[in-house]
Amino acid sequence: MRLKIGHKIFGIASVVLFLMIVVAGYSIHLTAQISAELDRVANKHLPLVDDVIELDVHILEQDVLLQRMLALAEDHTQHESARDTLVLPARLKKNSHWRLQCLTSKSEYSRRRSLKSKML
Repeated sequence: MRLKIGHKIFGIASVVLFLMIVVAGYSIHLTAQISAELDRVANKHLPLVDDVIELDVHILEQDVLLQRMLALAEDHTQHESARDTLVLPARLKKNSHWRLQCLTSKSEYSRRRSLKSKML
């Protein structure tokens, strides 16, 4: 049985139309998956990125504060070491003993005073 040329053209057009419908349906399915992924990224991952950015900023602020504290502590220790080396002889008479008065902390002054009293 031989098919007429019109039937052959119609058959080929029908197959092409069916294939186009299948490809369009698959494209719609992929587009829906991409839309769901974009929605998940927009609603879940972007807020997390904002939180991570805030966390990074907080860490950097803490780093700056720590560096400032270390710099202040270093300046303070340098200042104290310079003050500890500066000894001003001041002759103060107390109970007929001469002693040195130092510009140091109270603990250093009391330590020196106890040593001096032991020597006497």
